[in-house]
Amino acid sequence: KFIEKNIGELCQSFDLIRGKTVNIRRISPGIDSLKIVARRLLYMMFLSDRGKKYRKVAAITGECIAKLHHHSQMSVKDTLVNLAQWWNNNLPLIDISGNLGSIAGDPAGADRYIKAKLSDYAYDCFFSEWRESSVDMIMGADGETMEPMYLPSKYPNVLINGSLGIGYGLASNLPPFNFKEVISMTISLMHNEHNKVTLIPDSPTGCDIIETNFNELCNQTNYRYAMRAKYKFDLDKNIVTITNIPFITTSNDIRIKIAELKESGKLPELTSMEDYSGKEVDIRLKLKNDVNPYKFMKKILKIVPGLEKSYPVNVNISIDYQTYDMTIKSVLVAWIRFRRDQKRVMINHRRTAIFAEQRTNDVKIFLMKGDNLNKTISI
Repeated sequence: KFIEKNIGELCQSFDLIRGKTVNIRRISPGIDSLKIVARRLLYMMFLSDRGKKYRKVAAITGECIAKLHHHSQMSVKDTLVNLAQWWNNNLPLIDISGNLGSIAGDPAGADRYIKAKLSDYAYDCFFSEWRESSVDMIMGADGETMEPMYLPSKYPNVLINGSLGIGYGLASNLPPFNFKEVISMTISLMHNEHNKVTLIPDSPTGCDIIETNFNELCNQTNYRYAMRAKYKFDLDKNIVTITNIPFITTSNDIRIKIAELKESGKLPELTSMEDYSGKEVDIRLKLKNDVNPYKFMKKILKIVPGLEKSYPVNVNISIDYQTYDMTIKSVLVAWIRFRRDQKRVMINHRRTAIFAEQRTNDVKIFLMKGDNLNKTISI
């Protein structure tokens, strides 16, 4: 039987299916806050010495690629480095010994020179209860190694470190929030899930969050907020020093843009610029003596990209191979349910272990009485 089909329409529909699958697996984080490459990476690190020993990044990425993630080594290394950088994470999940790059935009050292292990926070959050947890496992890419579909997250890390992802017709952008504030709000929702949720984004770089309606931000599926660089004035020398920059911005990009504007004649107030940025941002702008530094900063905040940055909030979470548009509040409620299921499993595991131990002790006591042992053997 022959069925006539338009091959162009077929290709389009198949490509949409593929794109949807890629989004679920790579763009949207799970309720445990991890995208698939990060989850595989952390799990492979845990399998080796429980992730507590420094190992060469080349060995870690190679092992992850060979067993679970059949993609380029650079993609895995970039994920590993990103999870370790303090300016990209409020609480880094990986601890690197060696050059992990800088907020200035300098790249991390080669994977054969730097070493990494799980951070104390990552181990506590995802693996401290691993033995008692019941995690669904599936076969990995090598056909031999099992991998977890999710990790038993002890804290709502999905909001603590945030997540940014752009994919096939879909974006998932969760801002990072302060750990203590997220925990306090989670406890409040545990008591009553109808409680009001208001959280303020918290940049790892320490910049300013421009005032907005944070209640709407937490209770709508789509919203926007902005971050602004921090700076200080030396009024005696008429120097402005930029000390903190918005999330996902490098001081090199800002310095280059200021230099371009100076060369084009758009910043005649500026006499010189020195960039001492390394572990922290330190860009010093020397102004002419008759220039008002406050007006100058107001000017460059508008014309220098990166000094003031707007961020979309698109909360898209992947749960059981389905993506859901959620609010910040609904993410916390979903995580609480996820955590309750995990705790229920752990409590049942402990009860079963205690019951089995008690039964074993009862049998031992029975066998020690009188000639019960001889009778048992004869039976």
